Amino acid sequence: MSKTSLHGPILLTGGYGGLGSALADRLDGSKEVVRVGRQKAAQYQCDLTDATAVACMISHICPSRVIHFAAATDVDLCEDNPHYAWMNNVLATRNLVEAIIDTAPETSVFFASTDQVYSGVGEHMELNISPVNVYGLTKLWAEEYIQRLSNHLVFRMNFFGVTKSGGVSVLDWLANSAGLGRKITLFDDVLFNPLHANDLIETILLALDQRLTGLFNVGASDGGVSKADFLIMAAQLCNIDVKSFRRGSVDDMGFAAVRPKDMRMNVDRLQVALGVKLPSLSLTLKNLVK
Repeated sequence: MSKTSLHGPILLTGGYGGLGSALADRLDGSKEVVRVGRQKAAQYQCDLTDATAVACMISHICPSRVIHFAAATDVDLCEDNPHYAWMNNVLATRNLVEAIIDTAPETSVFFASTDQVYSGVGEHMELNISPVNVYGLTKLWAEEYIQRLSNHLVFRMNFFGVTKSGGVSVLDWLANSAGLGRKITLFDDVLFNPLHANDLIETILLALDQRLTGLFNVGASDGGVSKADFLIMAAQLCNIDVKSFRRGSVDDMGFAAVRPKDMRMNVDRLQVALGVKLPSLSLTLKNLVK
């Protein structure tokens, strides 16, 4: 007989990354949050690629909700080591899903996916999937496991505004590069519509509060922009000298993984489902600078 999970805590995987830490801070005090990580200092230490360990964790905690942020997100590392990508993006997710089905089937699950499941010409609707690299493929594969659960919510997203502990923000990187006169290439052939992390977290919390289920794009509401334009506008708003920056193509960088060039997402379905207007790119930029 399965345990009930209607009144259990919130289990947060990837709880010590940038986005996970920011969300944990917002959830703190509203309900018990159990932050999961591999490090010894984690509130709950668990290797998600270990099916037995995951099953024990779900059985022991019996969460009312799982928020699954943990993932391998280094696109080039995933390309160079597909097994690593599969272990951390697919197997870890499968282990969670199977443990929930076996032990706590009432549990709701939120899964953080990516706009890198798209390629070709945007703005992409949710069904227009076409990953071009291992990272995007493994995230899409993980989505399929999540959707085996009756109570699931998947957000495909891109965001700015948080870093891991000790990390360097994108604006720090731009300012440091400009100060050193370092010539950096900004991609004018890669299009996207990111949100600021704070706005993303607010959207996640609203969706969870409304008990939204399904799969949705989440991003800025007014189309999209090239990464070059986005970063140059951000730099200018911060009075960063952009003379040493150059526009170029992602194809010239020699990355291990192919990058999709148009990841712009249509976010109409989510806006209708939540009854809100998502922030614009100009607001995203202002929040990033702030």
